[in-house]
Amino acid sequence: MGCRFPGGGSTAIVTSSPGSGGPEAIVVSSPSLSPPLDFAQVIILWFVQLLAGNTAATYKFRLRRGTAITGTQINVDVVTNGPPVSTGAIYSGVYVDVPGAVANLQYSLGMLCAGGGTNAVINDVCMYAFAL
Repeated sequence: MGCRFPGGGSTAIVTSSPGSGGPEAIVVSSPSLSPPLDFAQVIILWFVQLLAGNTAATYKFRLRRGTAITGTQINVDVVTNGPPVSTGAIYSGVYVDVPGAVANLQYSLGMLCAGGGTNAVINDVCMYAFAL
């Protein structure tokens, strides 16, 4: 089985330090999927490596269509307790989306530091989206 439409990956960090208890921040976005999709399944793979702040936190990860926090959220919040204070952690996931008939679609991973924790520092990210 091959990919109908080649995908694209990104390792560019968009926001390197999502604020504590503040608004959601986009940490990585995929390149545009092209040519247009015709109700194809899109597989989205993501990875974040971070250094926790100096107080405990809960992290929420949200997949969105588009490159802004105003884009449609396509998954239920992935909520996880952060690692011990000032230590590193790796979070990753996979999701399937069927966006319909669209062109130049991009995906983004948003992150929110909740639970009173201080800013996390993003050290590495990766997002790859491709259509079957």
